[in-house]
Order: sequence, then structure tokens, then C-alpha cells
Amino acid sequence: KLIYCFFVFIFCATFYSTGQTIIFQDSAELFLPNFVSSEKTDVKITFSPDGNKMLWGRADQIGEKTVLNIWESNKVNGEWNMPKPVCFNTDSSEFDPFFAPDGNGVYFFSNRKGGFGADDIYYVLFDSGLNTFGEPENLGASVNTKGKEWSPVTDINGEYLYFSSDSLSGFGKQDIFKIKLSEVHTGTPINLGSLVNSAEDDFDMTCLPENSLIFTSVKENKDRADLYYFDLDSNNKPYKLPSGIVNSDTYWTFGPAVFLSDKGYLYFSGHLDSNIGRTDIYRIRYFINK
Repeated sequence: KLIYCFFVFIFCATFYSTGQTIIFQDSAELFLPNFVSSEKTDVKITFSPDGNKMLWGRADQIGEKTVLNIWESNKVNGEWNMPKPVCFNTDSSEFDPFFAPDGNGVYFFSNRKGGFGADDIYYVLFDSGLNTFGEPENLGASVNTKGKEWSPVTDINGEYLYFSSDSLSGFGKQDIFKIKLSEVHTGTPINLGSLVNSAEDDFDMTCLPENSLIFTSVKENKDRADLYYFDLDSNNKPYKLPSGIVNSDTYWTFGPAVFLSDKGYLYFSGHLDSNIGRTDIYRIRYFINK
């Protein structure tokens, strides 16, 4: 208990001294080791709003080819059943799943045939009563381009779709955009601006209930990605989350996620001391002080 208080004090003192508002408690824990976090590369978890289904991306190296698939597990009698690939995977890549806040479908990206470019964003209906998925639909030319669109998520209320693209008008390589879901087939995506987007890759974000964002950027090191926090209310410059607690000094950290069904936890993908594979999924308790 004394050690726990010491860590909370250190975290709080660090953040208060720089005017920052996200505070982490305890240390990051490996999420379901040898089940979700495996010897493979596991990235970007998402849960259905009722907490009974989880999906995540898994990369497997087969020879010289990297295969990207989405995996799932269902909670049965309070226990997660054996993970398996989702039924809408193809021989192409499927990755970055995100459950819509109403639970009626899942967003993801894929380079399957019939798209507009290299990687497109899709939406697949989900029937929670039957625990079945429909046929994925491409979100269309307002969102998808000849390039790569990644990491689709919505805000907590499901009003806006956020995603990254390397081919819409932006500041660098991958930039983060948003578009109203009601206008996803007819509207024009809005770039989040130079506070978030840089000359390098900025992608993979999540919306916190406290009107703030956590996103992935390679601002400081082209060989490493880090997680940043951005308070939408203050509009201050984003800041990097602490190394050794969330970010790593030598590996990529990305795939941030939060869920109302597991309130108070930040999930992310990275490589800390307890890793099993190249990239595993972690979670850490947090709260926002404003």
C-alpha cells in the first residue's frame, strides 16, 4: 500500500508540475497473457458495449509476409472462450477493429479487393442477439482514397468518425481526420490541425469521455511511435505520455482504447518489461484531473 501511494504521488507530482491532467495509477498490466496477449503481435483491442465480446488485431509472420487478421473472444458464463479469427477476415488484411458505441457494428480497415486504394475503412453490422456479423461495406469515397486509411474510431456519443489517412490534404504522412457519421458518404473530412498532426505519421487515436484524445505519433523519432494526450477543452499543445509507464524508449506504443464497459482503464499496445510477443496489449488505470 505504501509503494502504491508513492507511485501515485510521483505520477501526480509529475503531471501537476507541468500542468498536465491525465494521472495514471499503479503500473500497466499485461492483458490476458497467453490468451489475448500472445507470442504474436497483438494490437488495438475493442469491446462490445455490453462487455461480452472483444475483438483485436493480430499480426502473424508467415515467411516474408505479414498477415493481419482480426480475432475475437466471447464471454460465456462469465469466462472468455477460446480466441478465433472473425468470420469476415479474408485472404487480405483486416485490422484496427472498433465497436460502434451502439453495439450495432464494427469499423475496421482492409486492403481487400474492390476498395478505392491501398487500405480502406469498412463497417460490418453486428447482431448481438444472434452473435453474428453481416457483410462488410466500404464507407465510400468521402472517407477512402487511393492511399491508406487506418484506425477508425468514433467519439463516445457516436457523432463523429475519426480516422487517419495519408492521401487527404494534410500536414505529413498519416494525418488524423474527423467527419460526422451522418455525412460519412457525402461530407468532407476535417483535418484535426497542426497541434495534432505533424510532418510524420499521426494516427491511431481514441476519444476519452472527458473530451480529450489520446493518439499515436512519430513526432520525436521516426523509428518509434509514442502515445500523446490532447485536451480538447484547453486546446493546449499535446504532450507525450510517460516512458516506462505507457510509452517505451525503444519500441512502438500505439493502439490506445477506452471503454465505458471498463471505465477508468486505458488500453494500449506496446512492449514493456512483461512482454510475451513483439507487441502485446496492456491496460492501466487512469483518471483526468481538470
